[in-house]
Amino acid sequence: MTEREKLEKQMDHAARLFAETGKEKFKLDVERLSLKLTDLRNLAVLEDVLARCRAEDMRNGDVYLALEELSKRAAVGWPIDRFRDALEIENEEGRWQNIHAALNAIRRAIGL
Repeated sequence: MTEREKLEKQMDHAARLFAETGKEKFKLDVERLSLKLTDLRNLAVLEDVLARCRAEDMRNGDVYLALEELSKRAAVGWPIDRFRDALEIENEEGRWQNIHAALNAIRRAIGL
């Protein structure tokens, strides 16, 4: 079971409990899990960038939107800036290496 599937299962359970009980705790659980799922979706966008950045120009709205959303949740902002800057690197291998390093730092900054 993937991390995403685990979170979806937990969110379904919390939503069901909230619907049955109306307790605020379960509502907060749904909100927290929803944010984590959004983080995973945004990370998937950045992982796609890493996979394709050697051969394609990955500067597009989806990538910048994912970075913007993650910047709201990151403990520190520099990994987001580093990723954005790495998209501009002309050398394919250098671009990949910098995006890879920035992506790892983003994962740590958002706690995943």
